[in-house]
Amino acid sequence: AVAVKQHAEHEAGLQRDYAALEVEVASMREMHSKRETGLRDQHTTREAELLAKQSDLLTKHSGLLGKHSELTRETDILRTKLSEAEGRAVQKHELIENVSSKAATDLDEARAALAE
Repeated sequence: AVAVKQHAEHEAGLQRDYAALEVEVASMREMHSKRETGLRDQHTTREAELLAKQSDLLTKHSGLLGKHSELTRETDILRTKLSEAEGRAVQKHELIENVSSKAATDLDEARAALAE
């Protein structure tokens, strides 16, 4: 009878311990679930921030590519204008040299004619 009573008390103690462990496990599961949800929310928020930043950078990059293209076109136009201006300057220089040479020849001829 004593052994049966001790066995029953021992079994009741084990059941109380098991119930306490079940409560502790449920509490840990709930904490784990909350922590997992919190981390998932943080991840989602951070991912959205990074995607927004990436989008901003792509927009800026696209804008810079457009400016680069525009500057390249303007540079090409200026190079063409410079080349044309250099060509005109060479022509004017040659014309001046020709006129100057002709004037010198005419002057020499006039001096020679006057000397006669």
